[in-house]
Parts: sequence; structure tokens; C-alpha cells
Amino acid sequence: MCDDDYWHNEYKLQKQVEILENNIEIGLVHTNYRILDEQGRIKEKQVKNEKTDNLFLLLFRGKYFNLTSSSIFRKKLMDEYVNLDDYVKYEFPIQDWNTWLLIAKHTTFFHLPESTVTYRKTSDSVSRPASYQKLIEKCEKEKIMCKYLYDKFLGDLSFDERWWNSHVNNMLLSLAYRRRDFRKAQEFAKKAEYHKSLKVRCAKNKLLFYTLILVKKIKNLCNYLS
Repeated sequence: MCDDDYWHNEYKLQKQVEILENNIEIGLVHTNYRILDEQGRIKEKQVKNEKTDNLFLLLFRGKYFNLTSSSIFRKKLMDEYVNLDDYVKYEFPIQDWNTWLLIAKHTTFFHLPESTVTYRKTSDSVSRPASYQKLIEKCEKEKIMCKYLYDKFLGDLSFDERWWNSHVNNMLLSLAYRRRDFRKAQEFAKKAEYHKSLKVRCAKNKLLFYTLILVKKIKNLCNYLS
């Protein structure tokens, strides 16, 4: 298990270990999962990732996803390429995404299309803070972590301060939508200069802002009812 997630498929580990034992080039196996929200509703989630030869860049750009509690990977990859002492030293706010990046240069990931894990989705958690200040503090630590990764992969990546600031404001904008806070949404949208998304455009108009919230609410309800 991972935090308050739980495995609901009794053959999860057996199937994943068999894949690792039979395929030496594969270093990590992950699966589909269920989402359990705070209202007790359960929704099956099918993981869909792009196919590419450059797993590292897909992970870095957020285009490849594997749920941590569904994943199993080879210990030797952790031993050889991940310095856990640095995680503690620099107080990394997350440990999964950066670990996947560090090992992705040296192995491949495999998606097992079976549901094995139930992920609990909460409104306030370490990975999804419910206050602006907590999110800002989390982003400050993530910036240190990202610069650490840039140093590790010098030549593959270059840190862009303006893009990072835009990224942080885009995350704050998402929180403003969750909190239905139009005034803050306007403020963050102006600073998310590299993120020209629908939510950025709608944050500039009060009617569009609340309309988008309503549309998303209806869409989420339809997804759970389907």
C-alpha cells in the first residue's frame, strides 16, 4: 500500500514480478487503478500514455503517468541511480516523480492494463494542498528538487526561471478554481504567461470563470455516472 491507497487485486505483485523476471529490459511495471473520492464514489481509471523512445522526456514533461501505489520496480535501479540521502538533505516534497526520472534513463517502463489499486482522492493532502500558502511552500521545495534534477541531467535539460514562475502560477490558478476564488484566479492567470490554456482565458472574465467551474462539475458527475 501507499499512504491510504490499497491494493484490490490479490494477484497484483505476482503478475508484476513475472513480467520483471521474464523481461530483463523492463525496470518498472505499473497498472490501471480505481479512484475513490471523498463521497465514497469509485471510478475505474485506464492509464493512457504516449508511446515513445524517450521515456525520460515524457516523464519530465508530465506526458507519462504511473500511479506510485500501482508500481513495482527493480531495487538495483534505486541502489545505483538514486541517492536517498539527497532527498532528505534537500527536503524533497515528493519522492516518486523524481525517482522515476532518475531511473528512466537506464530502463523501460511497462504498463499492465489491469486494475489493481484503489487511489483515495482527497481535497487536502501533501501532493494537493488546499491553501495558497501551503502550495507556494510546496512549490519552493519543488524548485530546489527540479534544479537538483537539472544538475543531474546537465545537457538534457536547462532551467527556465520564467517558465517555472508561470508553472507555479498555473498551479495556483488551478487551486483558485477549486476554491471558486475569482479574484485570486485573475491574479494568477496574469502571471501564467507560458500557459495559454482555457482556464487561463476564462479566469479573465467572471462569467466565464464560473461557467467553466460548472461545466467541469457536470463533466465529473457524468464520468462517475457512466
